[in-house]
Order: sequence, then C-alpha cells, then structure tokens
Amino acid sequence: GKYGEAKAVASSKADTFTHIPDHDPSMYTPDADYFYICYNNTIYGTRFTEETLPKTGSVPLFADVSSCFLSEPMDVTKFGLIYGGAQKNIAPAGLTVVIVREDLLGKARDVTPTMLNYAIMAEKDSMYNTPPCYTIYICKLVLEWIKSIGGLDAMKLRNEKKAGLLYDYLDKSELFIAPVLPRDRSMMNVVFRTGDEDLDKKFIAEATAQGFVNLKGHRTAGGMRASIYNAMPIEGVEKLVQFMEDFEKKNKSGRNDMFEILTLNKISKYGLEKLDASKYVWGDAFTAPDAIMVRSAAMHEMTLDSKTAVIARCGAGTNNIPVDACAEQGVVVFNTPGANANGVKELVLCAMLLASRRIVPGIEWCKTLKGQGDAVGKAVEKGKSAFVGPEIKGKTLGVVGLGAIGRLVADAAVLLGMNVIGYDPFPVKGVNEAVTVVDTLEPVFAQSDYITLHAPSTAQTKGMVNKDSIASMKDGVRILNFARGDLVVSDDIIAALAEGKVAAYATDFPTDAQLGVDGVIAIPHLGASTPESEDNCAIMAAEELTAYLETGAIRNSVNFPNAPLSADFAVRTCVLHTEAAAEAVATALGDVVFAGAKKGYGYTVADKAADEAALAAIDGVVRVRVLQK
Repeated sequence: GKYGEAKAVASSKADTFTHIPDHDPSMYTPDADYFYICYNNTIYGTRFTEETLPKTGSVPLFADVSSCFLSEPMDVTKFGLIYGGAQKNIAPAGLTVVIVREDLLGKARDVTPTMLNYAIMAEKDSMYNTPPCYTIYICKLVLEWIKSIGGLDAMKLRNEKKAGLLYDYLDKSELFIAPVLPRDRSMMNVVFRTGDEDLDKKFIAEATAQGFVNLKGHRTAGGMRASIYNAMPIEGVEKLVQFMEDFEKKNKSGRNDMFEILTLNKISKYGLEKLDASKYVWGDAFTAPDAIMVRSAAMHEMTLDSKTAVIARCGAGTNNIPVDACAEQGVVVFNTPGANANGVKELVLCAMLLASRRIVPGIEWCKTLKGQGDAVGKAVEKGKSAFVGPEIKGKTLGVVGLGAIGRLVADAAVLLGMNVIGYDPFPVKGVNEAVTVVDTLEPVFAQSDYITLHAPSTAQTKGMVNKDSIASMKDGVRILNFARGDLVVSDDIIAALAEGKVAAYATDFPTDAQLGVDGVIAIPHLGASTPESEDNCAIMAAEELTAYLETGAIRNSVNFPNAPLSADFAVRTCVLHTEAAAEAVATALGDVVFAGAKKGYGYTVADKAADEAALAAIDGVVRVRVLQK
C-alpha cells in the first residue's frame, strides 16, 4: 500500500469480538516497523490490560487509546507511540494527544502529510499551525480536575466502581447478557443485550424517554452500549442500573422458563433460526446454560454448570468435547454425522485428481518460469512430461468406511467410470449396487489403485495404514485420508513414498514430518470448510438439541443411546444412568416406554410423573429430567 503493508496476526472475529484474542509471537513479523493495537474497543466493549498486552520485543508497540486515555494509569515506557483523540476523556473534539518515543521521530515517509509528521510537530512545539486554543484550554481544566481528585490512581478507582456496579448487575440479570469475557471487559464501554432484538429496541426507546441517551449499540454490534467515560458520575450509573432492574421486572415475563443456549463459536444463522424465539434465547455469555452449541472451541478445560443438559457439536468429530466426563454428569453429547458429507466428498474427489495428475507440483513448477517472457510457452511444453499422471476412469477405488461420506464418494466414483470396492465392519444400507462390498480389508488393499479412508479413529482403526498393510497394496497406489490423521502411520507412509510403493498421499490432517515431502498433498483440514456444510451442521445440531430439551428424544448422541420418542405426552420422566443401574431404575419408574444403553450408560423413560428424589438416590443415576407439556 501507499504507506506500507499490514499483517493481521490475531483476531477474535470468529467469536464476535467478545474477547481480546490470543496472540502467537510466531505470527509476528520480526522486522516490522511497529505493532499496532486499539487499546479499548468502543464498539464491542473490550480492552487490553497490562497482562494482555502483546510482547513485541524490539518491535515498537503503537496504541490508539482515544476511548480510554486518562481513565487509569498507563506505563508509557511499554509503547513506542500512543495517541488519543480528545473527545472521550480529555476535551471537546478537535485535539489529539500523541506521546512518541524520541528515537522514532524523523522516520516519516515523503508522502506523509505535514500535519502527521511528528518530527515537525515536535520541532515546532506542537504549534506548526495555529493550535485549537479553546480545546487546549478545556484540556488544561480537565487535567487540573483529575489532579485535584487524586490523579489517575483515583480516577481508576472511580471507573472501576462505576463499571463494577453495572457489570455486577448484568452478571446477575436473568434478562440482560454481557457478552464480553470478564477478563477483557472495558471500563469505558459496557455492551449488553437481551437476546431479543425487539426487546432491545423497546429498552432503548423507554430509556431515552427517561433521559438515558445514546444507549443504542453500534450498528455492527447491535444491542446496547453504555459509555461511562470519566465525566459520567457514579450517580448516573446507579440511575441506569435502577432503570434496568425496573425494566427487567416488567419484561422478563417467562424468561425463567426459556431455554438458554450458550454458543461457543459463531453458529450459522440458519441453525439459530431453528430455535423458537418464544422458547429459546441464545448467546455467548451464559454462565449456566441449558445447552451448548459448539463448532471447534475446546471444552476440555470448561466446568459445566449442573443445569447444562446437552451439548450439540456442529460437526462429526467430538474430540474437542470431554465426552466421557459429560456422560458421568448426565450431559448428552450430539454430533451431526452426514451434515458435511457433500463438502468432504467434493474435496476427496478433488484430492484424487490432484494425486493422479501431479497438478500441485506442476503449479509450483510453473511459478519458477516467471520472468522468462515469450520463452514460457516452450518451457511449459518441454517440462510438462515431469507431471504426467493417469486418468481415473477404469481404475479401482477402494473405500474404507461406507458411512455417509464414504457412500457419497463411492457413488461419485461410479459415475466417473471407476470400479469401486468398499468395506465397512458394520452392516450398511444405501450402498450403490455397482459397488462391490467385501467383509475384510484385505481385498480393498490388494485390488485398489486408489484407497480413500472414511473410518473413525478407534483402537481398531488407528494405524490401519502401516508398513505391513502398505506392502499388501498395489505398487503406485494413491492413498486419500480425509477421516483422521492417526489412521495412517506417518513414518511408514513417508518411507513408502520415498520407495515409490505409494505414488501419492493426500491428507486433510498433515503432520510436521509430512510437510514438504515429495508426493504428499497436504491440505489444511478443509473437508467441511464450506458455508453449506456449516449451515447443514448447525441446522441438524439445533434440531437434535431442541428435540432432546423439549421431548427427551435422542438422535445422533455419541455417549447415550438413540431414543426415538414420541412428542405426544403430558408428563415424561427421563433418567440417565450407568448401564449397571438399568434394572433398579426401570423397577422404580415402572411403565417404561423406552430403555436403552450405549458405552456403559443407559437411558430409561416413562410417560408419567415420578419421585425425582427417589430416582436420583439410586446408585448409578447421573441425571433425572421431568418434562411437562
């Protein structure tokens, strides 16, 4: 660009900017001219602190402090430059205060406007042009006022008290939600919402009528925002909290009966639209949700509230969720098998073609011809023989795992003129009649020109592709792994590529050792990275979640048995328990309409009221839910 190149090294956009993003120093450009942050985000209500400031080493740290300047003490020695517009805490608009390290002066580019050349401004004592005298005079009065009340230490205590008053109320509220993680909450800009856009509008209108102005959130964030800069007295915040308490009493009507859904990632709007707004409220700030919707966020370190009954994973894998610990707490975990199947299928077909025709090495080689001008055409014709590869028509594709994805890949391969042989350890339905289904892996490995893996990672499948199984394959076999990285022994596949036994290995789960190895086509886990897959996964997750919360029905759980329950009931008692407790639970319940078990845990249901305390007291019972229409 005109002034240089910018590289974004951290963002919490995926979480709707509800926290200061983690920043990995390995992402920094070590010879960068400077590292820039916005210290306090007025739109989303986040701020850096001494603890979260990036450690930039020799690269000077620059910060925009416009919306938090003079709100608390700041160690300016940590920065190369800080600047702040006056309009928030210093004076009327029209003045900017800049504090810059002297060794950074005199480095402006020739295209830099004179007014932004700080070396010139410093040389002229900030009076290169006629200064805004009135604004500077007001700044003087403000600085004298801050000094008179005890300086920035006292100002920080004032602001902490004001912000604490508002956040304490929000954290206890059953109507309002404060989405920002507590560690990163701004003292100047407190954002909140109800989760209902119509109710937000009503709040803003009634607040305005009562003299509380400018509470409407920024257009990109929605909701509400209370900007409580230095000049706002604590009495103003107390009045606002009182108004919010009164508004909550009048408007929460039934919210205690609504299901609260915690969203740990940005969930597709098409999935959220499946949640009935008269029954559900969702957001990223609930501390005791009824359910959790998650994509990739790691949950192993989370402490689940006792109220949380279900986790719906928008995707097939659940390695980011402590599934066994959830079962122990009676938390049903769902996934969405098949929802992203088409997205993965298309990438597998792409990888099969890439593996056949050496397209990726060919593309990289073409880049080396840059600058040869008219000679490029001749060079291409001369060098293209190095990238020859076979067509897939008439070749044999072995499909390991005939689930949703495997079947789709098999169907597509048949249409592309391939012979397809498939294996699955379990009985499967819906397999294309043109596919030869075998009952062991041996013929798949022995007969296939291409092998595509679509199996889960289990004790039986880990390392299924190893030096011994590779030895049983055809010479020049091409292997595609879009299931799980540990299905393939990395050292063995690298050795087989070096020997020429395997012609290519395409994977969505590359390891460090595989990167850069000739014959490896490393793809950064893009299988389900399509908007359609994300939408389908969110829709399925929402449907599974709502069915369980409202009727107790279970579909696609990974830790409890499927329970296809009718929605026609008046009262339903659902008991989650260890498998060993099944008989005692069934005896205590009586008139059981469903009983099943999976992986050591059982689920027993009766369409009647029952003694919850007595059921909960049975050894092995982990949760009792009583549902009423």
